[in-house]
Formats: sequence, C-alpha cells, structure tokens
Amino acid sequence: MKSKKTIFSGKKTGVLAIGAHPDDIELGCGATLSSLAHNDVYILSVIMTSGGCGGNAIVRYEESREALKILGCNEIINLDFNDTKLYLQIKEMIDSLERILATEIPSDVEIMRVYTMHNADRHQDHVAVYQA
Repeated sequence: MKSKKTIFSGKKTGVLAIGAHPDDIELGCGATLSSLAHNDVYILSVIMTSGGCGGNAIVRYEESREALKILGCNEIINLDFNDTKLYLQIKEMIDSLERILATEIPSDVEIMRVYTMHNADRHQDHVAVYQA
C-alpha cells in the first residue's frame, strides 16, 4: 500500500503515542497503531516513566520496546520521569514533548493525531500525561 499523504503538506502522515508507563501504549491503542503501521503511517511513541513502581523497570522497558516494535512503531523514546509522581512534573513533561516534536520528527512527516491517556483515568500518572 502506498504511503498516506496529508492533503495540504504532501508529507507522510504521522501519529504520536504518549504513555505514562511501559505497556500503556500497547494496551491502550496497540491495535490501532498496528493498523496504522500497516498503512505506512509513521508512529512515534513516547513513554514518560520506567514504570519501576509496577515491577522490574528493566524488564518492563525491554518488553515494551519489543512490543512497540512488533506493532510497527518507527521510533520509541523512553523518558525517565518519576513513576507515580508525574502530577509534580507536568511542566517538565510539556518541555520534553515540545523538544521531541521539534527535534525527533523526520522532516517528511507531519503528526496528524496524538494518542494518549484519558483525563478520567484512576491512575494519577495517566491523568498527568493527559494534562501535559
């Protein structure tokens, strides 16, 4: 299948997926990302924490990266914000996301959609990522 193009820019369509912890993106929108990848949409995934409070951070990191690669993510960025404390780091998360958007998106890609956490989620980190 040919590359999807945006109507106005002629650039390849891209999406940004943002999760609080390893496994949030895979569980939250993995099937959608896989479908988009099969349609040649560029996918950038950003994970805000190591998820160390929910298990072994190294194992979670490796499992998440492997799963996101299988789903078709083109780039995976793992940040190291404090797990369970993201509500204290919203400005820093915004700064990081702005830097990523400015420096990590290929010049031939236009991000057309963002997938992220829900604002009514019970987990405080998920709500903080939504807010950022």
